[in-house]
Amino acid sequence: MLIKKILNYSLMVILYSYLTACSSVSSDTALKISSKQELVAGGDCVEAKSSADTFDQVKWARGILSPAVAVAATAFAPVVLGVNAVLDYADHSNASKIKQACDLPPTAKEEMLKEVAVNTGISIAIGTVDLGLGAEVSEVQQTFSVYSAD
Repeated sequence: MLIKKILNYSLMVILYSYLTACSSVSSDTALKISSKQELVAGGDCVEAKSSADTFDQVKWARGILSPAVAVAATAFAPVVLGVNAVLDYADHSNASKIKQACDLPPTAKEEMLKEVAVNTGISIAIGTVDLGLGAEVSEVQQTFSVYSAD
């Protein structure tokens, strides 16, 4: 039983680490904006790009704290899921503001909400594996393979 819990927790940490990657959406957006685009857009662009560091730090903290809190107290899993969805939306929104400040078209709210919904769905799937809420690893893998085939 203990070994199964350790394996489940390890699987969740590995999957969560893979899905969260290393940088925030804001940081990825800021890195894609060229120096030439910064010069054209001016100081607002440079200032907006500097906000990406904050979202990197938040994402790093989420990657560490979210699995730990959810595993330590299963009752907090919905709260962790909700907080992560809000922070994910804030990151996408900030990335859109960076684009706008750099004279690029912002991301549509519908697109941001779609990305947050996908990320939340993946978090739920990972949570069912780790928290033993009735889904086996093979069921979750099958679910993802069905979605990737579409």
